[in-house]
Amino acid sequence: MRYWRLILGLSLFSLALWVIFGEQLAGASADAVVNAEVVIVRAPISGSLSVKQVPLGAILVKGDGVGSVSNPIADTIRQNDLVMEASVAEANVAHFIASIDDLNRRIGVTKQHITDFKAAQLVELSMELDHAKTRLMRIEAAGTSNDVAAEIATEPGNVAPGGQNLPSIAQDIAQERVDLLTNQIAAVENDVREPNGQGAFSYFQQHLDTLQSMIDDQTEGLAEAKARLVSVKARLMAEQLRTAKESSQDIRSPVNGPVWERLASDGEAVQRGDDLLRVADCDSAIVTLSVTENVYNRLQIGLAARFRFQDSSKVYDAAIIRLGGAGAVTLYRNLAVSPSQKHLERFDVALVVPDLRNVPELRCLIGRTGRVFFDQRPFDWLRNWVR
Repeated sequence: MRYWRLILGLSLFSLALWVIFGEQLAGASADAVVNAEVVIVRAPISGSLSVKQVPLGAILVKGDGVGSVSNPIADTIRQNDLVMEASVAEANVAHFIASIDDLNRRIGVTKQHITDFKAAQLVELSMELDHAKTRLMRIEAAGTSNDVAAEIATEPGNVAPGGQNLPSIAQDIAQERVDLLTNQIAAVENDVREPNGQGAFSYFQQHLDTLQSMIDDQTEGLAEAKARLVSVKARLMAEQLRTAKESSQDIRSPVNGPVWERLASDGEAVQRGDDLLRVADCDSAIVTLSVTENVYNRLQIGLAARFRFQDSSKVYDAAIIRLGGAGAVTLYRNLAVSPSQKHLERFDVALVVPDLRNVPELRCLIGRTGRVFFDQRPFDWLRNWVR
């Protein structure tokens, strides 16, 4: 019985030593803190700063306005030049349109003149044709009478023939006159011009062609003027946008997170690129920590880990995303929480903990401390059961 007690005591003592050494010597961080990237909001233009009353720590949503910068002396010379150029281009377009309208009006008047002249000419030629047909009928009715033929042949518009064949010649002349007038009427009805451009009808037609040619030239000029106007207006719009940006621009938060630091005051004169505000990006929350060299040399990127807040038993899954080594002070230039001197004397590690980004009640807990474990510990089964 005594031996059994001794064996049981030694077993319990060994188990206690295993638990103590397993819990204490497991790979763990000396310190761990919830950290996040800090984004610097800079002045987009030079001018006077107007900042809203946004207190430190106020949670901003991406796109929230936090102020504006105004520049009352922005350069508008180029914009004014383009406004004048656009006015000239618009006047040029209006000139071509008015010229084309006037030419169309003149073409309408000329066409009316042609119509009126054609109608009057047809009336005149029809009257002459009627008389010519009457004379031809009289000659044909007179037969071989020289007296009647001579009388008809010597009427106005006819050529006086002579000789024994007076009746035959007079009939030919009368027939020729009928055929000529019939042909002239057909030519007028079909808008056939006179040879060599002679006559009023040809003049009107030439004038109409000239006006149409002028309209073609003016139409080409109008197309060029419109294209130039479109180009000038496009350049003017771009210049107006540039001037508007140079005159006043809003300042908006580029990330979701708290106001971490204010670097400029309301009413202050700032230059383009000056730092105005620092905002912590809650969407980039990580856990930064330091470990001993022995633990550090066993780690690698992507290795699973567990994070636990101080004074809390709940454990969160994590993964290593950076092994910064010793003296990693430069790695914290864009992070919200700077490392302590003790941290820098050890080896830097960074973890991503998905729950710190995705769980609403855990978001933006920047500065909260805890511990990180990399190895299995004896009581992990109990911790998992409690979870």
